[in-house]
Amino acid sequence: MLVAIMATACQQKQTLPRQFNVSLEPHFDSVFLNVNGVTASDLHSLMVVQDGKVIYEKYGVGCRPDDLHIMWSATKTFTALAAGFAWQDSLLDLNARLIDYLDPEQLPDSMSAELQQVTIYHLLTMASGWEADMITNRIRGHEQFNTIQEILHHPFRDVPGHQWRYNNIDSYMLGVAIAQVTGMPMEDYLNQKLFTPLGIDDYYYQKDSEGYNTAAFGLYLTTESLAKVGMLMLQKGEWQGKRLLSEEWLSMAMQPHTWQLRPDTTQTPTDWQSGYGFQMWMCRQSGVVRMDGQWGQYAIIVPDKNAVVAMTTICTDRNVQMEAFWKYIYPNL
Repeated sequence: MLVAIMATACQQKQTLPRQFNVSLEPHFDSVFLNVNGVTASDLHSLMVVQDGKVIYEKYGVGCRPDDLHIMWSATKTFTALAAGFAWQDSLLDLNARLIDYLDPEQLPDSMSAELQQVTIYHLLTMASGWEADMITNRIRGHEQFNTIQEILHHPFRDVPGHQWRYNNIDSYMLGVAIAQVTGMPMEDYLNQKLFTPLGIDDYYYQKDSEGYNTAAFGLYLTTESLAKVGMLMLQKGEWQGKRLLSEEWLSMAMQPHTWQLRPDTTQTPTDWQSGYGFQMWMCRQSGVVRMDGQWGQYAIIVPDKNAVVAMTTICTDRNVQMEAFWKYIYPNL
């Protein structure tokens, strides 16, 4: 059973306008049926925004519009947006080295050649070369340790800039650099630059034992707040007629910079093999990008349909979830 949310029930501050398209409900409801048909999977929410209005909004049993849902790695895109604001404020240089933004006392006495080469651009595009890490479990387990020190001593697998390699270190250290150049926790900077202008006043953002926002994960938002941020990206940085974020930054952020597949591959790209922008994923169709979190937390930005699709989920087969988007949502927009 699904719980439909009527427009009259949404009277929160700065909510998105509702203009539900009843004729599309059977198509969009099929996403719930497909995801919930996968063992141990559950679609918690689905919101479709087109032409600036919510045309569909439903929640799974036991889920509500005001629930703060964990974003998992969709948090990474928010880190990239914070980097965009810092770049816009002339505080962050894409070609600058990470170590130039850290306090000298944070740096190892002896630095590897790789560490000295890592740039902000490498962090944004998952190309630092750092080996895979386990900081997520340790931070979420509230372990007391100096995350920065451990990362700076962490081994490299590749030369910086040589290979796309998805990991949480790049996002975390990008968040540290942002906190350093802005002089405030990244959460406060995002609240000032992004959340408050969009009317997002209900969120939670986890920090590690050193007081840094986790940056790679740990953000909790409502589905509507997630959709709002997707709309800002769709609208090229404008919100209610006012420019918040540089169109130039979003143009860079929403195009592929690194690739999951080798250039010589003959394999047909999937939604996880179509390139990576600034802490966000390119989809199989050119121009469509998404925030992407573990277990299927998505904000899919669809410029050719002037639409944003936001989902929160526990899905054990995220390919089923994306296939449902392409089959039941995209062609009906």
